[in-house]
Amino acid sequence: LVQSVFKKQNMSQEALESVLKREKTTLSNRSSDRDSTFEVIYTALNTKEEPGLLPVSLKDMENVSLDKVINFYTSAFTNPEDFSLIIVGDVEPEKTMGLVKNYLGLLKNDSSIKSPCCL
Repeated sequence: LVQSVFKKQNMSQEALESVLKREKTTLSNRSSDRDSTFEVIYTALNTKEEPGLLPVSLKDMENVSLDKVINFYTSAFTNPEDFSLIIVGDVEPEKTMGLVKNYLGLLKNDSSIKSPCCL
């Protein structure tokens, strides 16, 4: 799954419009869901309305563009030096390292691109 996120960068205007349509529907229905409403209020109160932790609004979605999506993706997922990988479970270290190198070892590494800081 991780490999597909990094290697299959299928970003298109059509895909963006599909995602935006789905998310706008979800947001429109959020106010009628008591649990969702509670979660939004709870999070806002307990994080002092930290901008990066506030839920996305319909107004926020008006500012989304394919260029912004591609730029964010590039800055957030181009430099593996910024990543942390945690593997848990009953694993064989040698086999696991082989899998990690096989699936993630070929990622583009451009250390001049820095990940966005906390929002």
